[in-house]
This record gives sequence, C-alpha cells and structure tokens, in this order.
Amino acid sequence: MPSSKPVAIVTGGASGMGLGTVEHLVGSAWNVAIFDFNGQAAARVAQEYGENVISIQGNAVLYEDQVKVFTEAWKKWERIDLVFANVGFGDRMDFCKPVAELDNGAPPQPDLLTIDVSLVSSIWSAYLALHFFRKKACKGGKLVFTSSSAGLYPSSEMLLYGAAKHGVVALARGLGKRSLEKQDPIQSYAICPGLVPTPLISDALRDAVPPEVLTPVSMVVEALDRIIKGQFTNGQVVECSGTEIQARPPLEYLNTAAEYIGQGKFKGLVDPSDFAKHAEKRGQRLVGMAGNIR
Repeated sequence: MPSSKPVAIVTGGASGMGLGTVEHLVGSAWNVAIFDFNGQAAARVAQEYGENVISIQGNAVLYEDQVKVFTEAWKKWERIDLVFANVGFGDRMDFCKPVAELDNGAPPQPDLLTIDVSLVSSIWSAYLALHFFRKKACKGGKLVFTSSSAGLYPSSEMLLYGAAKHGVVALARGLGKRSLEKQDPIQSYAICPGLVPTPLISDALRDAVPPEVLTPVSMVVEALDRIIKGQFTNGQVVECSGTEIQARPPLEYLNTAAEYIGQGKFKGLVDPSDFAKHAEKRGQRLVGMAGNIR
C-alpha cells in the first residue's frame, strides 16, 4: 500500500542544499530517499531521522546507480512525488589555457566530468522521475533541478559548468512546456542559486567575497518550498541570489519566424515522431563510423 506521506528523492542530499532540503522535507512530514556519493554521510542523516529517511550510495553520473534510489524508494513507499535533482561539479580545468600538445600535434582530450555531473546526471534523474511519477494513480509529480546563476549569465571562469547549467535550464523549461502541451500532471522547474556556501566552493572563495553576495542555503530551500506549494508555474526557472527569489522568464521571440519554430507550429504539417526517427538513423550511421560515441 502506498505511503500516506508524500515521498521525495534528493540527489546530493547528504550536504549543502540537498541536506537543507532533506531537513525541511522531513520537518514537513515527508519521507525522503537520499542519494549521495558520500554513502557514510548519507547513512548518518538517515540514521538521525529514522524510518522517514533512507540512504543510497552511488554515483549520479551512472544511470544504473540512480536506478537504485528510485527502485528502493518505490519498494519502501510505493510512491514518488518529488525529485530534487541536486548535483553539480565545477570545472577541473581551465578550458582556455594553452597546454602542451601530444606527439600528433593536438592537445589531449579535455576533462568533461563537470558536464557529466552537472548535466547528464540531471537527464538521468529526469528520465527516471517521468517513469516513476507515471506509476502512481495520479500520474503526476514535481521535478526540480538545481541549476545555477551560471545557467542564466555567462561565466568566463567556469565555461563547462556554465554550459551544463544552461542545459539544465533548457531541460526544465522544455519538460514544463511539453507537460503543458500534453496536459500532463508532471511539473518541472529549475532553481538557479547564486554563490551558496556549500562544499562545491572553496573556503578561500567563501571567505574572500563580501558576505552579502552569498546566497544562504535557506533561500534555496525556500524557493523549493514555494515550488512545492504551487507558487510558480510549470516550467519556470527560479533565481535565488543573496536574499531575493524571482522567476526568470525565457527570452521573448525575436520575430514570427522564431515564434513559429519555438512554439512548434509545424506540428500539424509533420509527425513530430519523425524527428526522433531521423535522428536515430543519423545516429546509427555515426555509431557505425565511430563506435559508441559516449
């Protein structure tokens, strides 16, 4: 029998914004499944809150690891109402810095871990959330991503992180738009915090900046709480910076041509499934030439 309490999955739930969210949700009578790379820290949080919280250790980059937390949460409570996809990782290299070339005259392959952690992991979370939300009788749920102010504004210091977090914003908006068009009860949002004093940033950076430019974890938790309570529209992107919270709408269309494509007004002329079929054919050719690209 499904739990009488709502159930949330929080990735990165053992510290920082994730931990703040877990504490808030448990205090609001939720059951929570924590997914975190730091299994010991996640287990300590689960032990503190008893039967209302379970913990699963895993790597968010690995689809199979994320499957574990969704299946375990469903097995225990038979419902999932909220997924907080809260994983991020900063650039481990200066993308623009000159490097020594290899014997073939080209530079070595760049480190793309931040793309995998900050974007691909969110795609896995979203895909699984859609599946498990639909297993419920109501077929609905709320999917909330942690993006970043770097997903709204250009960042010259964190190029790949910014690219990934822009991708998260696009994913949230696109999923929300899709749900509204299909009258689907699944809702998607992205929260874009400023500089939050979490393990993601160094102590040196945290101590160097003026205190007023830091965004407290409590502001991110408040933004999420307002999403849960229905104060934002499906697909909205919510910026948290300092002590302010505000929805950020997408850009206005440049002209009727942009609006025609952006609003999908061609859908009556072609079958939208043809896009996927066309991409699949091209993908098969690429894989045939280059092997498994990922």
